[in-house]
Amino acid sequence: RLQVIEGARYSPQDNPVERIWAALKRKIANTAPATMADRVRQAHAFFRYRTDAENRTTAAPWTSPWLPEGYEQHFRSGA
Repeated sequence: RLQVIEGARYSPQDNPVERIWAALKRKIANTAPATMADRVRQAHAFFRYRTDAENRTTAAPWTSPWLPEGYEQHFRSGA
């Protein structure tokens, strides 16, 4: 059964990609690399060493005020 849940428009806190992006920014924000290549390496390392479970937990909008009571997401493993 598919249930469509509508949230507020333009609410990045409910977008899973924005949640991952925010975690990446928190990780590298207080570092001072000398070049753009250093930033790229930091981003690669961020994703290389995170587990799928960590990414799913970060991306899941459990704290959204728009989700109904008892809402859950059942993530499947990637191919």
